[in-house]
Amino acid sequence: MFMANDRVFYSVLTNEMPYTPVKEKRHFTKDKLYSDINWKSFNCILDAFKERIEKWYIEPTEVLAKNGHFSFVILALDGLLINTFSQYREGKLFLDKNTSIDFIRKYLKDENSDKINLLIDIIEDNLTNSAAILYNILCCEGLYQANIPLYGSINPGSEFIMEENLGYVKYSHDNSDCPNLCLNPLKIFEVLKNYFYKYLEELKKSNKNDIIRINFYNKFKYSFGIDIQKTIED
Repeated sequence: MFMANDRVFYSVLTNEMPYTPVKEKRHFTKDKLYSDINWKSFNCILDAFKERIEKWYIEPTEVLAKNGHFSFVILALDGLLINTFSQYREGKLFLDKNTSIDFIRKYLKDENSDKINLLIDIIEDNLTNSAAILYNILCCEGLYQANIPLYGSINPGSEFIMEENLGYVKYSHDNSDCPNLCLNPLKIFEVLKNYFYKYLEELKKSNKNDIIRINFYNKFKYSFGIDIQKTIED
């Protein structure tokens, strides 16, 4: 029977690995076993990590993007990638709301916008900044509830993210118009994909004591059961 035990809880508290893979039997990517990877080379590890994300997340999303009616699924994958990328950036072992919101604020932007700075104020959910609103749409309701909140909408032919007031929804407390946040999940995905490749380049250029690499080590160790900080020789 699979069940939590004291050793697992201890590993969480101490940042130790609760499990280790059987390298000859478990796949790390679509085409590679753990045993196929050179764990002594940081660049080889990053290449394998890149292949894992590409083959199992990026390429399937690009297939879905060929049909605009699949935008709801792409929205959920956007939320998944935001949560994942933010954890690697900050070295978090688990989902952390504030980490994801900070990631959205810093990195979810397209070439036409220095930052997401919308005026929308979702009063009844107490969401008073745009990053928190986007987090709630992408990483909460879109990902975990298979739903878009009434103050949000999807349009695969729209701009990246835009605020509208089209009379689609009203505040229940006073019947006034509630603004609508219209998202294009594919364009958000493209921003996240570009971020991922830039992040990998940052990691390749980093030194072993740089915080970006240390954070990657910590998240990687807990997720994949290999302490690469100890195995890497280059």
